[in-house]
Amino acid sequence: MIARHINTLLLDFDKTIGFMKTPHLEMYCEIAIGTGLEIDADYLLSRLKASPLGDAWAEWRTSEGVTHREESKDEESYRILRASIAEKRIRAAVVEHLDGGVTEIIREAGMKIAIAESEPSRYAIYDEVREFLIQVKSENISVALVSNHDWNLSQITDGLGLSPYLDAVVTSARVGVRKPHQEMFLHAMRVLAATPESSLMVGDSLEDDVHGANAVGISSVLIDRNGAQDSDIGNRKIESLIDLWGEA
Repeated sequence: MIARHINTLLLDFDKTIGFMKTPHLEMYCEIAIGTGLEIDADYLLSRLKASPLGDAWAEWRTSEGVTHREESKDEESYRILRASIAEKRIRAAVVEHLDGGVTEIIREAGMKIAIAESEPSRYAIYDEVREFLIQVKSENISVALVSNHDWNLSQITDGLGLSPYLDAVVTSARVGVRKPHQEMFLHAMRVLAATPESSLMVGDSLEDDVHGANAVGISSVLIDRNGAQDSDIGNRKIESLIDLWGEA
């Protein structure tokens, strides 16, 4: 599925090459309750899952997509943004339980979550990733991560031993926009001196990765590790990165 003319591979991070050892929303629950929020963990998790992530970013949504360039001017500003997003998601999940004391607990939990999201020890990679990247580099294909992720994604991938296989790490935290905003993909093209026609994007989101890349002329493949996504994209769907070495 990696055609001969492809010399640049763009990869999402979460659920494409890596994942949080404690799933993201479960981490929210652990930290919120550990900070002092007195609520049933299963109830909180169910409420968090019921609220779309996009709702938390509504304030930063523009006609081009989610944009937060001012909040991405430096690491501290971005960390405050991530804390506010976590705080907003928890507050929406427990809105009927809010009072002054709970609000302060949620605010503190939000910052703890924002810090935890940047800790390399919380992440792992899928079994085939290292073998896959070694094969990609042996084919002289440039590789970049293009991810709606943390300011410290480079440190996270370094901690996972992936740095030798990556030519660039493009993260929404630093670019100031979130996929499917076109600037995420165009930024990667500039960093790698690549062209859309010779690039391929692989990610787990039909909207963010597949449609986002296609909008700027980059071909794409959806990775669906659990076979759970009902998407009509023909053979442009895989369950493992190794499947990319199938017939183009």
